[in-house]
Amino acid sequence: MRSRVFPTCRADDEGVSGVVAASLGVVLISVLLAMVVTFWVPAWGYDNELAHSREVLNSFGQFKNAIELESLAADTNQTVTTTFPLGVGAVPLFGSESPGALSFQYLDADKVRFRANLTDGLGQVNLSAAGSLEYYIFNRYYVPQTMAYESGAVVIDQGGVSIMRLPPSLKIVNGSQGVELTVSLVSLEGTPRVVTGVDSHVVTTQLTVTYTHQFTWSPLNNVTLNVTSSFNEAWGKLFNDTANRSGLDPSRYNVSQAASQDPYTIALRLSNVRILTVTVSLVSVRLD
Repeated sequence: MRSRVFPTCRADDEGVSGVVAASLGVVLISVLLAMVVTFWVPAWGYDNELAHSREVLNSFGQFKNAIELESLAADTNQTVTTTFPLGVGAVPLFGSESPGALSFQYLDADKVRFRANLTDGLGQVNLSAAGSLEYYIFNRYYVPQTMAYESGAVVIDQGGVSIMRLPPSLKIVNGSQGVELTVSLVSLEGTPRVVTGVDSHVVTTQLTVTYTHQFTWSPLNNVTLNVTSSFNEAWGKLFNDTANRSGLDPSRYNVSQAASQDPYTIALRLSNVRILTVTVSLVSVRLD
């Protein structure tokens, strides 16, 4: 009887090695992607948003500088444009652009967004300023921010804490014969508008009128500067720092917040004021 020879089954080491290598490759790619999403994307997004915040702050600085130069020259025929970059660029392959919102308004939720009022104890002074340009940045990785121009000041709110990045014209001199106060009030007028998105927008300014008036008192007078703003913390610190730097005795000034029904009003009250120099400017604003 003829014997039969049956084939012998052997393990395919090369096939197993290929499967293992492919599995390790998938795991390695997954780990790399996880590291990219967890560390690289937030770091890139953070840097993008931080750089964008600096660009916006630079635009507000240019806007402030343009208004001050127009007022200084008293030129009502010149128009100046300032470009504001809206939106933050996306991280390649891993996200979309974040929009921004630039607005010129007088009211916010039916409340006055910004107002400054300067008065004295004798009833001779009653001057005011209103109108603000505000930009909200919808940051995903960096701290969400709101920046605004208010009567010569550029302020920033980060996480509910407001700081004064570029101060307005406010000077207190503690003279031997009394306090000398210099104030600049800038009002913005125009059609309220809000623009959102990721495109740059242009803001045009033109001086309408500007004048400077000086008041001199003997005997000395009291002067109060009230500011209504959601950045009242920044304004309050500005008032205190300005008074402290002048060497004014604490009994000669007071910085206080209004009652709870008007929580955004901060007041600087000065006594023994001999000279008040105030510059009032009205600037037309158009947001394109």
